[in-house]
Amino acid sequence: MSVEQLLSPEERENFMQRQLRVLEAADYYGLTPENAIVVGGGALALHNLDTYIPPLQGQDIGFDIDIILIQEEKLVRGWRQRIRKPFIDEVVIKQPKEAPLPITLMRGRAAAQFATEVALYDSYQGMISDRREWGGIAMPSVGHLIASKNNGGRFKDRAGLIKAHLVAYGTDHRVTIHKPWEEFITIQIEKIVEQARKRPDPSTPAWLDELLQNNFDHPAFDGIRPVKD
Repeated sequence: MSVEQLLSPEERENFMQRQLRVLEAADYYGLTPENAIVVGGGALALHNLDTYIPPLQGQDIGFDIDIILIQEEKLVRGWRQRIRKPFIDEVVIKQPKEAPLPITLMRGRAAAQFATEVALYDSYQGMISDRREWGGIAMPSVGHLIASKNNGGRFKDRAGLIKAHLVAYGTDHRVTIHKPWEEFITIQIEKIVEQARKRPDPSTPAWLDELLQNNFDHPAFDGIRPVKD
């Protein structure tokens, strides 16, 4: 998919379908502001920020819904425990056939680590107190959601923020006028460019490869393009 295709009406429709699936999944799993906080790309999608990078064939979960579990309870049957570093006490629920999306739960030390080291809250309780409600779903404030994606450290997090910026520019999203957002995007561009020079990631989507090849020569990146060697 090229940059032009990424900004097409068809791709916008795909994104709107992902938004709908987040809401449907929240309803399916019984998420409420009292038992869970939705984080990650699913929460950002509800803010019209599209950070989804499809996985390569054979990779693990693609688009899912990530939550901080506040109440210790099973939301659906058929879940299994899985430890995924660097988080501890993280639980992944297997997606039942009828579920709109798979779901990842964080609790205990994993939730506390996410709150302070990824979302940049002073404490886990600070995240709980800061949660905002949207459409019957609780999530951190958008600034902390963006910070958590910025601090994710994975290639898909970096590429996802660059994608979100490109689409936000194309849809006149208000987030693009905020200085902290521009700083985050500048950081991610620098990291993506450095990685591409040293060891390109095999999951680099075509639109991002196009941007890398032309040194981010696109109106969305005016003023925040990487410096040429």
